[in-house]
Amino acid sequence: MRNHPLAAAAALIALGLLPALSGCSSSADPGPAGGAATAPDGRAAGQSSGGDGAPGQGSSGSPAPVLPDSEIKAPDGSGEFSAKEKEYLSGRVPEQMEPAAVLDLGKEACQRVGRTAKHDEDAAVAALVTGEIPDAEPAVTHLCPEYGPLLEAAGKGYPDGDHKKPAAGEYRTTAAAPSCTWTVTGADGKELAAGPGAGGGDGAGSDSGAGKDGTYTMTVPSGAARLVSSGCYAWLRA
Repeated sequence: MRNHPLAAAAALIALGLLPALSGCSSSADPGPAGGAATAPDGRAAGQSSGGDGAPGQGSSGSPAPVLPDSEIKAPDGSGEFSAKEKEYLSGRVPEQMEPAAVLDLGKEACQRVGRTAKHDEDAAVAALVTGEIPDAEPAVTHLCPEYGPLLEAAGKGYPDGDHKKPAAGEYRTTAAAPSCTWTVTGADGKELAAGPGAGGGDGAGSDSGAGKDGTYTMTVPSGAARLVSSGCYAWLRA
């Protein structure tokens, strides 16, 4: 019998194979992960610091037993998986799960990206930056490549947290809280930039405050060694 996507997700969460679907922004320096789009600090777009969220990976980071590719088959009477679907499922199906149920999770990730992008592309990119949409990177890569440009843009952004060697350039927020603050420091610990600036102005060593729409802008200078952001949700390249 084909498992309902939410039931499949609940089972994976219980097994420690998938983080909760609600998603949250990163609060620590993201770890490296493989993927099509990669942030300047080595973080794959759509990945938070807690791991890559793959159904075939245990909560401790050690691989969980997965079905070999030869046993990944579509339910009887439903036809065959496409080549792209097989690529997505390869190495991602826990032994006790139906491949179709895992595929449903990937399709749901694509649907969430599409629904969000239809309303607001910046919001979709921000959700990918923060990892709010679980399993988004492999889903977009294999199942909905039309959203590849959004994934690529997300790979150039940063979620809230502590990031080493941020790429120099101009950044902006899309849904920051009024409490949004950030600090950029050099290798010697000297503050290079911080925000928001007093009164929303641009002063020496500070960035702009909130605009009329509640957004913020940030400049990361060359040679920056560390970026610490809080309450800003996600930074996108300006």
